[in-house]
Amino acid sequence: MEVPDSDPLLWFPEMLINIFTGQFSPGIIFSLLIILFLLLFSALISGSEIAFFSLNPNELKDIETKTTNANRFILKLLETPKRLLATILISNNFVNVGIVMLSAYVSGSLFDFSQSPILGFTIEVIVITTLLLLFGEIMPKIIANNSPVVFASYMAQPLFF
Repeated sequence: MEVPDSDPLLWFPEMLINIFTGQFSPGIIFSLLIILFLLLFSALISGSEIAFFSLNPNELKDIETKTTNANRFILKLLETPKRLLATILISNNFVNVGIVMLSAYVSGSLFDFSQSPILGFTIEVIVITTLLLLFGEIMPKIIANNSPVVFASYMAQPLFF
């Protein structure tokens, strides 16, 4: 489709109709599943940041008195809070980079933004950023803030590893 130099409002609807060019191949489906899996990881890691660092003194006393594996891991992780924070931040960055890379692959395979690469880039950035912020950062942190002990217990062993 050749884009005329005239008003973009005239050719934009036609471009939207023609933009979907790819097919859902097994590689695309697998990539989408991995993106969902990584988004879940991002959520768990982001929530653990709030969970570990918002434990109040009463919750810490309860954790110290109950000797479970999760509680031992929580206390061990909190012995070195800077290392714990670095682990959380680095892990989350790796996961988010994976999400962005796979999302670029999927969108490049499914959509043809060759007529308007700036529009394609803008849509990709908006969609990926919205997904990461909403499901990978904001919602998990709200949940973790409401029940930090449960969230920290769940994430203690994976973060210790």
